[in-house]
Amino acid sequence: MADPSSRSSLERRLRFSVLLTVLLAVFAIGAWWWLRPQPLSGTVRLAAVPTAYYLPLMVAVDQHLFEKHGYKPSLVIFNNNNDMINALLRGDAEVSALGSGGAFALEATSPGRLRLIYGQNGQSYSLLVPRDSKVTSLNDLKGKRIGTWQSPTPKVLLHLILDSRIGSDGFTIMPTEFRFLNQLLRRGDADALFNTDVLTQQALESGDVRILSRNPLEEYIMNPFFNGGGLVLRSLEPRDPKMYQAIIVTMREAIDLISTRPKEVRLSLVTHIGVTQSVAANAPIDQFVQIEEINRAKAQAVADLFYENRILTNQIDVAHLF
Repeated sequence: MADPSSRSSLERRLRFSVLLTVLLAVFAIGAWWWLRPQPLSGTVRLAAVPTAYYLPLMVAVDQHLFEKHGYKPSLVIFNNNNDMINALLRGDAEVSALGSGGAFALEATSPGRLRLIYGQNGQSYSLLVPRDSKVTSLNDLKGKRIGTWQSPTPKVLLHLILDSRIGSDGFTIMPTEFRFLNQLLRRGDADALFNTDVLTQQALESGDVRILSRNPLEEYIMNPFFNGGGLVLRSLEPRDPKMYQAIIVTMREAIDLISTRPKEVRLSLVTHIGVTQSVAANAPIDQFVQIEEINRAKAQAVADLFYENRILTNQIDVAHLF
């Protein structure tokens, strides 16, 4: 016959084991509940063109920043700025970005429609000429054909850079889609290029071009030069405040990553626009800044300069964009 004290001890150990198992099971279920993938609330659509100007949007996608806030991102790459920004204005995208020429023009014609969610200081634009070109200064561009991409911004900036030197009719602007821009120079259809970031680096690595001005915005106009930035429609906030706030927070995180891990995040350019790692690593890109870090006095000075040169039909207060 079993010893009653031994049976009691065994029962206690069994009860303890059962209790421990139950507690571990409860803990495991709780941990699973809190750590399980959260259901996504919807899709945030991002509109870009194939340049490093849109690096923050690409980083937000690649680093799964939207998912942290309950949204799935969808990045669409357009071949020209008009199609891209029209997608935003039609409501077919929630996030995009635009240079100061385009953003200020939209503010002048549709006040209060857009909000900037981050800013950029212009460091990505360059003036390029063929390696064997006789053009050695801006004055030598008189009578020349200058290729650039399809957007209000490069046209605006070229006039600010060149009008006082060779006259507003002293050169011809030849806009084309991004994918064909460098070909203009190779084919001899343009005498110079007002080029940008990865396209500039691709042209330089071909060995066929040389730099006339590495950063004409800061060299000839203003330093720093406010160059627009990321945009959302203000109408999104009352329509979907949760998504609106998620976009604001996510893009802040993307700008922080570009600042703290610049080499790593440049690989997003390889993923999304198919450039080589060398081009992604070495292309001149804008300085991306948080909204509170924008030099608002300089931004207003750019807007005033656009108005004084009749690029804007109305004078604007850039504070309405922030």
